[in-house]
Amino acid sequence: MGVTAVHRDWQGETFTQGASSYASDTYVVQATADTPRLVIAAAAAGGVAIPPRGTPHPEDPSIVVREIEPKRVGPAVWRVTVDYATPDTDGGGGTGEDQAAIDNPLKRRPTVRRSSRVSYEAVNTDFFGEAVTNSAGDTPQGLQRPYYDTVLTITRNQRNASAEEAALFENATNLNQVLGYPPGQVLCERIDIDPAFEANFGSYWQVTWNLAVRSDPIGWKGRFVDEGFHYLDADDNRKVAVDDDGQPYTQPVLLDGSGGILEPGQPAHFITWDRFGNLDFPTDLLDPEE
Repeated sequence: MGVTAVHRDWQGETFTQGASSYASDTYVVQATADTPRLVIAAAAAGGVAIPPRGTPHPEDPSIVVREIEPKRVGPAVWRVTVDYATPDTDGGGGTGEDQAAIDNPLKRRPTVRRSSRVSYEAVNTDFFGEAVTNSAGDTPQGLQRPYYDTVLTITRNQRNASAEEAALFENATNLNQVLGYPPGQVLCERIDIDPAFEANFGSYWQVTWNLAVRSDPIGWKGRFVDEGFHYLDADDNRKVAVDDDGQPYTQPVLLDGSGGILEPGQPAHFITWDRFGNLDFPTDLLDPEE
């Protein structure tokens, strides 16, 4: 029983520096199937160790490890997410800035909850980007790969909130870089707006952004295999694809990305398309309103 290997997944790294810095690192841990979750959360092997809670971020010591979330992704493989955020204030006797945040909800830093979920998409390459073919060089049909999407739930206190503005962002992806992620990788699934009241302040709104992050070069674009029963000839005329006997194929044939029939042994091509709208997202989601 125990940990056999720990690797840093650099593609899962995010880092946003500012008034409210936030960071997230991902580790892949290999261990025997009976290794307890608590051991996985503190895994160390081969010179790589998962930092314990309270450890400062190497690039911004103002944030520390706040959450460590191990998730089993195979019988002997775990994916561990380490979230960095600002330490909790002491709730009393602290700095004037801390006390102001206690008295005024608009001065409190937004809360961030991070989780993950798995979904499956059509692919023509393996995890390392290599083409997947059979022993004769043909691309198999129906290949799918799991995507472990990051889910961020950010709740921010605001003096005002607009349901109409929130509706614009729902089912939209980011045009700009936001939370350290490049354009197209952050999807706003919905925005919740809840009224709140505190006796020493009055009424305000709690606005919760429910975001899904896909760290993939095409982000949240859809994709499908380039195949069909027709092809384009050298003059771009649309023709029915036929076999060596001149009979129409009964199964779709693979195409080469330009309408031509794919040469045997070549990897399948995929067509991408926009599944969602695109907007510039706010860049202050992790900052207090005041």
